[in-house]
Amino acid sequence: MSLESQDASFDPKEILEKMRQDYWEQLGRPPAVEEGESLPALTFLVEGQVYAVRVEAVREVIKVPPWITRVPRSPRHVMGIFNLRGQIVPVLDIRQDPRGRPVETGQIVVLKNPGQDVGLYVDKVQGLPEIRMADVQKPQALTGPLTDDMILGQLEILDEETGKRKIAVLIDPAAFLRSDAFSFSELR
Repeated sequence: MSLESQDASFDPKEILEKMRQDYWEQLGRPPAVEEGESLPALTFLVEGQVYAVRVEAVREVIKVPPWITRVPRSPRHVMGIFNLRGQIVPVLDIRQDPRGRPVETGQIVVLKNPGQDVGLYVDKVQGLPEIRMADVQKPQALTGPLTDDMILGQLEILDEETGKRKIAVLIDPAAFLRSDAFSFSELR
């Protein structure tokens, strides 16, 4: 078959764009995990509640920068934006009452998000435990801006500081980042 006889609709740019979209979609999906398998997770505290997110969804963890800029007319749980090595990153806050509370001592977990990473304000990163998917249970009633579709479930984990077992809420980063409660867009 000669190159001239190939389909005229062959466009390498379209193929590369499709590959790029597939890559970002794969990052937003939880990995295919068998019931007995385990996966690494990052655990962190927000107002005493332990949360977990799978490690594949985390780009990095940083100290809260002093230059977070508030965005006018942003939703209540959008803390602001900051520049992370040339990329503008919005910071979301899942605390009960995020407005007017000090944040200098916390950290930001930067989650991978297709097209634009998103920072999540946390009080403290705790550890990197292995989570057995068989241990994940249906979530109980939650308070705050998180809804049931943002949660994969909950499970007991060992608190590395106290040695006691605590309930951790496993966040679904893809659903979490698509939620209207945390939506942000350019101001027109």
